[in-house]
Amino acid sequence: MPIGKLPAWVLEDLAKSGLTRRDAGILKIRHIPAVEMKIIHPKLEVDGYELPYFDIDGNVIDFSRIKLRAPTRLTRDGKPAKYFQRPGSGSKLYLPPYCNWRTIASDAGIAIIITEGEKKAAAGCKAGLPTIAIAGVWNWLERQDD
Repeated sequence: MPIGKLPAWVLEDLAKSGLTRRDAGILKIRHIPAVEMKIIHPKLEVDGYELPYFDIDGNVIDFSRIKLRAPTRLTRDGKPAKYFQRPGSGSKLYLPPYCNWRTIASDAGIAIIITEGEKKAAAGCKAGLPTIAIAGVWNWLERQDD
C-alpha cells in the first residue's frame, strides 16, 4: 500500500467521528500494517493507524497513539485494548491542528471544550469549537508500585 494511502477500514472508522480522508491528511494519520505493529510491540498482531500529537503551534511532536483495528488483550487487568501507546511515554493533551492554540492560550476569555479521545477533539475543532482531548480518563493516573 503506497505511503499516505489509507485502507477503507481506517476511513470508515474516522467517518464515525465525522472525519474525512482530507482530515486524515491534516491530522497526519498513517496506516501501520500488522508486520510493523509486531516490531512496535511483539503482542500486537493487528494493523492500526497512528494519531500523532501536535504542539501549541500545530507541529507534530514525538508522541502518538495507535488505534488498533481490533481490540487486543494487552491491559494488566486482561481487558481488550483499543489503543496503544509506547510504554513510559506519559500523557499529553491532544491539540488538533484546526485551531490556533497559541491565540486561544493567550486569551482567557475563549472557552475550550475538554473531551476524551483524539477523534472527538478533531471533530469539535473542525466544527469551530476549540476542543482539547485527553487520551482516556485513566490515562492521567500514575501507577503506584507496592
